[in-house]
Amino acid sequence: MEVVSLSDSTFEHQTQAAAGQTTGHWCVLFTNSSLAEDPWQVAAEDAWHTLAEDADKSVIMAKLDVASSRAVAKRFGISSTPAVLLFRDRGMYSVSLAGVTSPDADKLAAAVTAFVEGGYEQQAAAAVPAEPGLLDVAKEAAKEAAKVVKVSPNIMFICGVICLSFGGVLFIAFMGVGIWYTLPPKPLPGSAAATDASAAAKKTDTPAETAAAAAAAGGAGAGAAGDAAAGGDDDGADEAEVVKPAARATRRRA
Repeated sequence: MEVVSLSDSTFEHQTQAAAGQTTGHWCVLFTNSSLAEDPWQVAAEDAWHTLAEDADKSVIMAKLDVASSRAVAKRFGISSTPAVLLFRDRGMYSVSLAGVTSPDADKLAAAVTAFVEGGYEQQAAAAVPAEPGLLDVAKEAAKEAAKVVKVSPNIMFICGVICLSFGGVLFIAFMGVGIWYTLPPKPLPGSAAATDASAAAKKTDTPAETAAAAAAAGGAGAGAAGDAAAGGDDDGADEAEVVKPAARATRRRA
């Protein structure tokens, strides 16, 4: 067997630590990749590889890097490395390496083997912490954000300015779109609507043209009326000339 590498995303799925431990007994070594040259950590990793190669072991040997899997490290309260936890019988046991006085891989392997094969019975099993839910994750994120704000108080001001600026841009954009929608649509050049609009514009006279046409019509009407009046006077004169000889003839007969 090989050492199984665990992470925040795979720990609970593979170990089933808080869900009945149906996948077997797990002995997990917690390391820190930022302390890769630490002699105790080097010796512990060598011991884990030796233990994983022992086919007679009924325990799955695994390791987890706390530098990249902080959620699991926080869940189990891992504050220093190397640290070892044994998960079995729906409980959790802390493997003590106090008897090992020097960073020796063989001594560490022997101490872990003795604990796994029966030494754990001398220790009361601890309850396995439940896997963090979404609410817990949100709380942790809020705490981390609060720490950032405390370290750099100007961040809140900068974020506020950015939010206000973004909001102002959105407001102006929405206003522009609203005004654009309220304007009447302009017909495209060459379209039927554009042709109809041009024809209507040609038929419609301007006020000045209308006034000139009215004046011309009025002048024409006045001229016609004058001609008619003149014609009437001439006819009256002709009629008078005709009446006068008739009257004279009547007087002679009398």
